[in-house]
Amino acid sequence: MQKKVYGIVVTYYFKNEFKKNVNLFLNELDFLYIIDNGSSNKHVNYLKELKNNKNNIHLQLNKFNFGLAKAQNLALKLMKNKNPEWVFFFDQDSKPKKNLIKNLLEHSKKYNTELLGPKILEQKVKRNNYYLIKKNNFKFKRTTIDNDEIKNNAYNLVSSGSIIKYKVFKEIGLFRENFFIDYIDLEFSLRARQRNYRISIVNSASLFHELGSQTKHNFCGFTIFCHNYSKERRYTIGRNRFFYMRIFAKSFPGIIKIEVLATFYDIFRILIFEKNSIEKINYLIKGILHGIFKKIPPISYLK
Repeated sequence: MQKKVYGIVVTYYFKNEFKKNVNLFLNELDFLYIIDNGSSNKHVNYLKELKNNKNNIHLQLNKFNFGLAKAQNLALKLMKNKNPEWVFFFDQDSKPKKNLIKNLLEHSKKYNTELLGPKILEQKVKRNNYYLIKKNNFKFKRTTIDNDEIKNNAYNLVSSGSIIKYKVFKEIGLFRENFFIDYIDLEFSLRARQRNYRISIVNSASLFHELGSQTKHNFCGFTIFCHNYSKERRYTIGRNRFFYMRIFAKSFPGIIKIEVLATFYDIFRILIFEKNSIEKINYLIKGILHGIFKKIPPISYLK
């Protein structure tokens, strides 16, 4: 059985699916921290009832939405005295397949890796997630889990479904709180790679996940997926993407090409397929400018 695996989930106006899925995660966790970021009384009452019926849950109720990174950091700080071996993260809209954590830990034991993630299946559009592998300092490649190269050599880890040794947070710091939501996991992943930690993507562990309100489109024989994010989210993506490039331009210059191309691809998808496209593009451009010229948010540390 796993040794001291503590879970973290951040909730915010969750759907009914969360009520079913949270118990599936609890079956494999020693303890769970639920950090609610200002949900309604209806949601809070459910969380209180859940906590009262379980003896392995800590519930933290925030009055406002402090963002994903700050909420996750709060849980990481709260568990400091308990000193767990592993920390498992999942989103409120995620659903695990059986033995998800068990399979991740078995892989870790076999290959001695400290950061691991599952095979992520997008529920709405039925597609696998993409990951980064490094060809050399100036070239990265995006690939799916079907590529064996990413087994123990990925350069990005999706937060939901990931499991990370607690000592990693002690050694390299916590998440960048002012990122709020986007690029939090990507920034942390490359920071870990800078310190020579390996990241494993485990095919035998699967997680169903929803990333935005995705839609699928056909364009000149190509399949295009759109996330349909809000204008505010487009601002955050643009800003954090360019913060991310500035942080790692020297260590991993190959990410610049990936992220610049992703920016142009986002603009194309928004203009062609999404509603309120001009307004979203304006927010995206504003975010990019702030990401280029504003001060990079600091790293938080365990004290």
